[in-house]
Amino acid sequence: MVALFLIRCSDEGLNNSGDNTGTLNDGLVAYFPLDSNYTDASGNDNSLQVYGNPEFAEGCCNESSTAVLLDGEEDYLVGSIGKLDTFSISMWLLTYKNYVGEWPRWRSTCFDYSNKQVYGYIDGSTGATELHCGTESASVTEAYIPNNIWSHIYVAVGDSLKIYIDGELEKTEPLQDTIVYSSDSIFFGRASSDDEIDLTYFDGKLDEIRIYNRILNQEEIEELSGINSK
Repeated sequence: MVALFLIRCSDEGLNNSGDNTGTLNDGLVAYFPLDSNYTDASGNDNSLQVYGNPEFAEGCCNESSTAVLLDGEEDYLVGSIGKLDTFSISMWLLTYKNYVGEWPRWRSTCFDYSNKQVYGYIDGSTGATELHCGTESASVTEAYIPNNIWSHIYVAVGDSLKIYIDGELEKTEPLQDTIVYSSDSIFFGRASSDDEIDLTYFDGKLDEIRIYNRILNQEEIEELSGINSK
């Protein structure tokens, strides 16, 4: 059930200036390379607010200070991206822990858009690391990812909820209801809620975060995941 795990990035189409080749700029709402800063490189001025004391660390392309390291305790980032009718997110992540301790610390939130209208978290309660993504109107769906290895994830929400791991489609769930976005905020590294049950911080690295107002095609997803550079 585990997809092909790649830790390679292509310098083509993944450059840090936002001058991407092909159509990867089409529908791009925000782009956070996380190269020693939290600036939105898409030109849409959706820079991140920083909470706690995150650090810059080696990124998915093995270059120093090109990813953000979150400590799993109080570090997180928040951006405002508007209320999108169609939402998709591409990002690289590396998680350090299987959360097998006391509840609710067996999970950690990667991202939370619009007060959990679309969200993703790592679940280690079974001993395996699983990426769970869901919405308030769709069942949570999951896909396996490894610890301590860079993985690329792409999550798309339109008529259905889809999860890609390293360029390959892992799960699809139909949406029964239209998503009603209540907030334009997106959290990285923790849930948006301050409730103790939901307040689950991410322990690991995030890199190359891109947010779109459209669904990418397979070729674009593979380009962002590095498959085309193999």
